Amino acid sequence: MAHVAGGAARMLGPEKFSKEERRDGVPFALVLLAIAGAIVQWFLVANPIAQMISDYSFGGMFGVIAFGLPVVMVLLAVWLFRHPSSVNDNNRIGIGVVLFLLAVSGLAHLFGGQPAPADGMSALAHAGGLFGWVMAGPLASVITQWGSGAVMFALAFLSLLIMTKTPPTRIGRRLAELWAYLVGGS
Repeated sequence: MAHVAGGAARMLGPEKFSKEERRDGVPFALVLLAIAGAIVQWFLVANPIAQMISDYSFGGMFGVIAFGLPVVMVLLAVWLFRHPSSVNDNNRIGIGVVLFLLAVSGLAHLFGGQPAPADGMSALAHAGGLFGWVMAGPLASVITQWGSGAVMFALAFLSLLIMTKTPPTRIGRRLAELWAYLVGGS
């Protein structure tokens, strides 16, 4: 099934890889996790058992951003299907995605009431989860909530630069390229 899913993802583009270069196991596991997460987070919202599963799994780890995590997982899986690690170095993408998820979890913690683990997993899952509490909780106690939010926004921006392999000196040029791509002008 992993090879079928990988073949479907590779049909989206012109890349052709030999069978030895394909690595479909990890991306397929991400697709399966995304399906399970979508069922729990999207379709079983009112089910108390599904909410308990969410509170003690991805919801408890990442908080409210677990709602969008299935989309992130599918996009990352498609990237990995089309850019296998035997051909490309995907460490930069992985680091950028993890850093982005941690920063957004920190923001969700800051603006979700800043619960502590003593408040229970359900309270953490309705804010930024354990990762959000670890990222933004100590920082918010040292500086203000707004200062901590600025640090989390900067971290999220840095993660986007890492994922897109954009050095800070080329941000303007990359934004101009994005604008030209989006509106079709130069």
